[in-house]
Amino acid sequence: MLLRAAVDIDARIAGPVRRMLDIQQPDGAIPWYEDGPWDSWNHAECAMALAVAGERDAAWAAMEALAARQHADGAFAGEYGNALPMTADLMRIERIAGPQVRDTNFTAYVATAALHLHLLGERRR
Repeated sequence: MLLRAAVDIDARIAGPVRRMLDIQQPDGAIPWYEDGPWDSWNHAECAMALAVAGERDAAWAAMEALAARQHADGAFAGEYGNALPMTADLMRIERIAGPQVRDTNFTAYVATAALHLHLLGERRR
């Protein structure tokens, strides 16, 4: 079973990888969904996934987007999507800008993504 999973991995991740690539912005940012909130936590998770999936250019564009959004004090602001209102049918998050917050684990996830790419042997070309 494990071998079968390993053999089928490309097929199994193709959909999620395509989704991340489809919503990645021209500057490399990857929001939660089209026109949705952005935070460095979810963004860094996507950058790591793209790197593992072999989408190196997209992963590096994501890392460069993180660098561009880092504040002088080292923090990252993100749109706190969990604070967004739901649509009237309670099926979707409203597509409005979320409140900007600085959260320590946002920064921790960025550090994890940077280490992850380093451990994969990735270097910007």
